[in-house]
Amino acid sequence: MEVPSEWRPLSFANQTGTPVIWFEAEPTAPLVQKVVFLVFTGEPVPENAKYIGTATFGANGFIVVHCYVR
Repeated sequence: MEVPSEWRPLSFANQTGTPVIWFEAEPTAPLVQKVVFLVFTGEPVPENAKYIGTATFGANGFIVVHCYVR
C-alpha cells in the first residue's frame, strides 16, 4: 500500500467484512510503499514488521486476523 512517509497507524478492524487500517498522516509528505501482512492466529509473524491490531471475521467472528506492516 502507498501512504505518506509521515504516517502513524491507529488501528486495524473489520469494516463490513473488509480489513481496514486507519492512520494519521501528513498529506503533503511524499508517498512510500508499505507491505501489509494479514496473519491468522498460529501463523508465524513477519520479521521486522510492526503490529497494528487484531480483528475478527466470518460468521460469529471465528476467523481471527492480526495485521502487521513493514
